[in-house]
Amino acid sequence: MTENHLDVLISVPSEVEAAAIVGMLSEEGIEAKATGGLTAGFKAEAPGEVNVLVAAADAERAKLVLGQFEKPTIEAREANGIIFFDCDACGEQVSFPGSARGTIEACPECSEWLDVPEG
Repeated sequence: MTENHLDVLISVPSEVEAAAIVGMLSEEGIEAKATGGLTAGFKAEAPGEVNVLVAAADAERAKLVLGQFEKPTIEAREANGIIFFDCDACGEQVSFPGSARGTIEACPECSEWLDVPEG
C-alpha cells in the first residue's frame, strides 16, 4: 500500500475496533491499515481516535463493505468474528477480533490483562 494516496475510511475509538475493520476489509480483498493508536509503543494519554486508511482507488468499495457492517447487533458482529465480553477488572464491555480467541490481551478501557474467551 503506497502512503501517498490513502484515504481515511473511518475513525474509531479503539485499536481493537480498527483491527476488526482492517481484518474485515482484508477478507474482501481490500488492503487497509490502522493508524493513530500508539505513540512510541505506549498508549497515548490524550484522547484520540484510530483511523482506518485505504487506498484512494479502493475507498468507494471499502465504504460499501463497511456499510454492511456498521453498527450491527452484538450477535451479528460476533458472527463476523468479533468477540464481546465484560472486563473482569473494570466491568466495561470490550471487543476483540476472533483471531484473539484464547489469548491474553490488555483491556482497551483500563489496560489490565484479561483472558479472551475461546468460544
